[in-house]
Amino acid sequence: YIATHAFAAGAIGAMTLGMMARVALGHTARPLKLAKITVAAFILMVIAGVVRVFLPMIPELHTMAIHISGGLWIVAWGLFLVPYTPILLKPRIDGQFG
Repeated sequence: YIATHAFAAGAIGAMTLGMMARVALGHTARPLKLAKITVAAFILMVIAGVVRVFLPMIPELHTMAIHISGGLWIVAWGLFLVPYTPILLKPRIDGQFG
């Protein structure tokens, strides 16, 4: 049960965020350098996973842990969208197709 949440809330979330960041930069011919806001998104995603795994160990905090973890996920993805939306809506910087 705990391992499933650690894998789902933390590992998959962080891996998806990382893959999307890498692919968005690489496929638009931009340097593979993360913005500080993207680093903050990664940190929040990891914290979301930690909260989802460890806070429910205190039964009274189970519902609150789910809400906090979900909120951190939402904020992390919102932070991801700030720098990457313009990147993904504009053409490649090298003028190539794709």
